[in-house]
Amino acid sequence: MKTLSISMLRLSVLCTAIVLGNVTSVRANEKPPAREMVNLMPNSSFEEANPNGIPKGGWWPWPAKLDPNVAKVFVDNTVAHSGKSSVKIEVKKKANVSLIYTSVKPLNQGDTLQFSIFYKSNRKRVDGQRDANDYSSNPSLVKLGYHFRGAYVAIILNGKPVSDGWEKLEATFVVPPHHENDNFNELTLKMLMQGGMGDLWWDDVVVKKLNRYSVNLAPYGETVPLGKNTLDFVMENYTGAKEPLRCELSLGDKVVAKKSFTPTGEKKQTLTIDYIAETVGKHTGSISIIAEKDNEVIVTGQKRITIADKLETSVLVPTYVWPVSGESAGKFKVDAIVQKIKISLPPEQLAQSELHITVTSDGKEIKAQTIPAAKPEISYRFPVQDLPPGDYVMEIILRTKNGKLLRRKKEIFHIMDRPQSVLSIKDGVILRDGKPFFPIGMYGMGTYNGTYKEFADAGFNFVHSYAFSGHFGDEATLASERSGIALMDRMARDGMLILMETPRFKLKKGDVDGLKSWYQAFSNHPACLSYYEEESFIHGHASYENGQKWLAVLREVHPEGLILLADWLHVKDKAKDPRTPDQKKAYGDGLRFPEELCDVGVDYWYPFPPPEGTTEIVIPGWLKHHMDTTKPIIVVPQSNKRHWISSPPKRAKRQRWPAPEEYRVQAYLSVIHGSVGLFYFGHHFVGQEKEANWEELKALTREIQDLSPIILSPTVEPGAKIPATDKIDTMLKNYRGDYYLFAAYRDVPEVNPTITLPFTPAAVEVVNENRKIAPTGNGFQDTFDRYA
Repeated sequence: MKTLSISMLRLSVLCTAIVLGNVTSVRANEKPPAREMVNLMPNSSFEEANPNGIPKGGWWPWPAKLDPNVAKVFVDNTVAHSGKSSVKIEVKKKANVSLIYTSVKPLNQGDTLQFSIFYKSNRKRVDGQRDANDYSSNPSLVKLGYHFRGAYVAIILNGKPVSDGWEKLEATFVVPPHHENDNFNELTLKMLMQGGMGDLWWDDVVVKKLNRYSVNLAPYGETVPLGKNTLDFVMENYTGAKEPLRCELSLGDKVVAKKSFTPTGEKKQTLTIDYIAETVGKHTGSISIIAEKDNEVIVTGQKRITIADKLETSVLVPTYVWPVSGESAGKFKVDAIVQKIKISLPPEQLAQSELHITVTSDGKEIKAQTIPAAKPEISYRFPVQDLPPGDYVMEIILRTKNGKLLRRKKEIFHIMDRPQSVLSIKDGVILRDGKPFFPIGMYGMGTYNGTYKEFADAGFNFVHSYAFSGHFGDEATLASERSGIALMDRMARDGMLILMETPRFKLKKGDVDGLKSWYQAFSNHPACLSYYEEESFIHGHASYENGQKWLAVLREVHPEGLILLADWLHVKDKAKDPRTPDQKKAYGDGLRFPEELCDVGVDYWYPFPPPEGTTEIVIPGWLKHHMDTTKPIIVVPQSNKRHWISSPPKRAKRQRWPAPEEYRVQAYLSVIHGSVGLFYFGHHFVGQEKEANWEELKALTREIQDLSPIILSPTVEPGAKIPATDKIDTMLKNYRGDYYLFAAYRDVPEVNPTITLPFTPAAVEVVNENRKIAPTGNGFQDTFDRYA
């Protein structure tokens, strides 16, 4: 890629693992369970094999196509725990290999599953293995799980590197009660040799469902105070003998209560158990029904139990506010801070308590007030219209009326006299506070452990974090709002902005109030750059109608904020498709970019490595035809090694990081074809900075940011012409009387074309290369080699 500065006088040229039950590893001579149930696993002893050696019954290996010189998965007729065969995973070179079964029947809430499997292991240690999925000490790995709330949830059982004969792994777990929006998909079993070498045999896998009995703990979650509490539950469909039973309540790993009872024989039996809540926070509450005679667990059930603190506070309006009396171009102004206060005390103790509230700034007391703790929930309103800009601390003290301290909480809020920044668009260019602004950002950097100043110094001006979006089944909570503010505070200190993600579950539900509250919590923060949504519509997670509600909320909450969108709608009625033929060339007849829901369009471009046997970088149709929108666009260049493409193995071997010259040419091709910013995907370089050419990418970003005033200046039409080749893309700019030509070569073989300009230059200088080219008439000649 070459940038040339030209003048008339001179020319210068981005598996959640949750333990759901008790997991044990025992010797193989343990007696079988007393109650027989149907095994859900087909061909569970691996006695039958397909012609390719894979067990029959729906079992399949991963990767789907294994290199036999690396690994094999097959039914072994020479080794068995029972019968004549077992299944063997044989790994000759370090690899991740698994055998998988997926049930065709989905799980139901409340299902209790008993799982067991036998294994025999002879694993070779892999020296120097340090990756995040390193199971060097526990190679015999099993995952039994399902999809829940958009994420894979599993129990994980680890065996020994080298077993002493056959060993048994077993567990019991319960599919928890769930909200109506949650989705349980098929049961999945994975038997893995992960990141190692050696031999691993599996046999006699059993998954049995204990659905004759169940425990109903609805609703799914409840909040209780510290101290004495009672849990109600219903035992349903118990058909066993009227033998003495015992119920045990556990919070996490700790048993907090036990109670003996005798079943009545009724279809539903309501039971209660008293317990002491001691530890504030969220806990998984488990009820186990146990036969007293043989101490056997008959059935278990789970629910989420949140133990509330004596005093909880939250700000109902944003912590960064403009008072009504302040001057602001923004619509979102408030006249008071409203504190929501929750008190968890018994009624008799609540009546003898009070709240003492103080507000200070720079250590000086602004206001002090004592009010009765009359109700469990109190909204306290503190006027701010007469306060000067600054940082303020509100302290809430819960105490008895005789002065004994019970709890103390602090909340911080900030009074601002103007918006931190205002974004707008003029002539296709993004403006920040009225000045041209070229955004360069990086996906998924909310968990970055380094300093964001490193990004700012390199020319990045924003980052993005999925911490603000959540999964499609996750609610946005007070804790995540506070952690979000803390993250944004950290970014602001380092001179970095954040592109705010959309809370996906609220968008999915069309929760207008929830969306409004969420955005109000962050919209006035100094680190808030703009707003972003990706791929909710195209994957069917949110409807177009809810997208319109989302847009209306953002226009109300932050009318000065720009909305960036990387999402598409499926065109159902092609006859009513409003796009022109040229616009359809971007994505074809099947997809439409909903430009009416945003201010700036975003799309991804991952060209490296090029298709095998080729070297030319092909401009994607959506970029060549400017998506199918009249709005400005931001390109998402590749800063990853296409890690999600994992099969076939030949393609996986070709995955690699972009080379420095590839980073460079893609960035400038994006700019030449009209991108008004760059949004790199993704954060995958962390821990692999050298392999990812991170230093070179930072230097490139700094270079582009330094050139951004030129990039955002008016484009000269007609531009340069290069008759000899169509593989050099150009853009001609006029900045402060000088002409700048951006030229990017999309291929590797060396070429030496003549570039013709619409005027006669006096001089040509190659920017950042410290060399000059002698012009000839209204053009000049230069050499282009690999992605220059």
